[in-house]
Amino acid sequence: MMDEQVSVKHIEGHSRPQKEFKYLADFGHIDDCPPPPAADFLTVAYRFATEKLQDEANLLPLAKKDPRRSISKREACCSAFALSMYSTLETLRNRARYGVLNSPMFLKRLGDHYIQIELTSESGRQTAPNTSGHFDLYEYKGFDLLASVKIHKKMVI
Repeated sequence: MMDEQVSVKHIEGHSRPQKEFKYLADFGHIDDCPPPPAADFLTVAYRFATEKLQDEANLLPLAKKDPRRSISKREACCSAFALSMYSTLETLRNRARYGVLNSPMFLKRLGDHYIQIELTSESGRQTAPNTSGHFDLYEYKGFDLLASVKIHKKMVI
């Protein structure tokens, strides 16, 4: 495997003007949603994608694709209104391997391609990556995911 360098930028202070979230009307009623931002934000991220880059499945958070998924354990699920991202290509591949082991249709459902996305502080609010490298991106109004895509390829797991 090729070594990857994770690109991170530190956010100094909290003097940035507040930006409006793309789906605030959908999740604004949920307490503490979105969660506080990570102290550092990734400038490159990875996401599952379908073969056709413009496919709506690549561009929308889970709750917008399937509103039934916006509820978890009878409560509104904040993260369903965020784009699911991974900190490195390897963490995305690890998730794909695990998903296929547990559900043979995993890649058919999420897409058997990946996209590499360039992120800036104007893209949205990021949560800190978990131990699996997964994080949520709560998009700001005006963020164009398609314009931020740098690579779109078939995933090799």
